[in-house]
This record gives sequence, structure tokens and C-alpha cells, in this order.
Amino acid sequence: MRVRARTYPLLHQTIGADMLLSGLAGGTARRVHRRLRKAERQARRIVAWHRPAVIDLAARLLEVETLEGEELRRLLPDR
Repeated sequence: MRVRARTYPLLHQTIGADMLLSGLAGGTARRVHRRLRKAERQARRIVAWHRPAVIDLAARLLEVETLEGEELRRLLPDR
């Protein structure tokens, strides 16, 4: 089975022949796709939950390009 970008969009990317995902067996491609979709949903929930902090962090990064130390800790949400 050839993996197509339309069927498994998170698996499709232009890569070298040594890493070609289109050679995956159908069952393997489906399992990888499901895991990637689950991880994507989880990442979206985390970003949405911390949206104000993400916006503040992005705005500050546009200004200074690099953040570290105390300033970065101040902008990150409490864990």
C-alpha cells in the first residue's frame, strides 16, 4: 500500500529515500497516523489552555527573538 498525503496528512512530507514513509504497510501507517493525530489533538488542547501565555510569549519573542532565564520563566504558565 502506498501512503498518500490525502489519507494520512501528518505522515506526508518530502524526505530522503532512506526515510521514505510511503513504504509502510497499511496497518503500520494507520497506527502511526492515529498516534500522530492523538498527539496533535493533545498539543492543541495544551496550547488552547495556555493561550494567553502563548500569545504573550510569541509577542515577546517577536520583540527580542531569544528568551531565557528569569524572563522566560516569568512568561511561562505555572506547572
